Amino acid sequence: MENIDESLTTRAIVKAAADKLSRLAEVDVIVVGTGPAGLTVAAYFS
Repeated sequence: MENIDESLTTRAIVKAAADKLSRLAEVDVIVVGTGPAGLTVAAYFS
C-alpha cells in the first residue's frame, strides 16, 4: 500500500471547495428558499 500524505489530501479538498465557492460568489443575488417570501424576492430581483 502506498503512503498518502494526509495534509496534501486535505489541502486539495479545501482548495477545490474554495475554488467552487469563489465561482459561486460571482452572482448578483442568491435566493434561498421557495416559499412565498423566497418567490416574492426572486420576482422582485428578476
